[in-house]
Amino acid sequence: MIYDKVDCLLVCGGGAKNNYLMARLSELLTNIVVASTDKYGLSGDNVKALAFAWLAARTLSGLLGNLPSVTGANQETVLGAIYPANSE
Repeated sequence: MIYDKVDCLLVCGGGAKNNYLMARLSELLTNIVVASTDKYGLSGDNVKALAFAWLAARTLSGLLGNLPSVTGANQETVLGAIYPANSE
């Protein structure tokens, strides 16, 4: 089972502020540390913005942005596309 390979679950955004959710995750995942990303120095409120900035940088550089083993995609690929504005 995949949970056997996980030591820590970092939660961000509104979920990390939900005391019931955090407590429930901790109860269900007894051998896994459940913590907010804030505890590790990454603002949970900024994670989505940081993720999209990372994806944009990968796309602009022509670098792969997915892991098929995680996403279930058929292959690795550059995610997204860049469409320059009209210069008119």
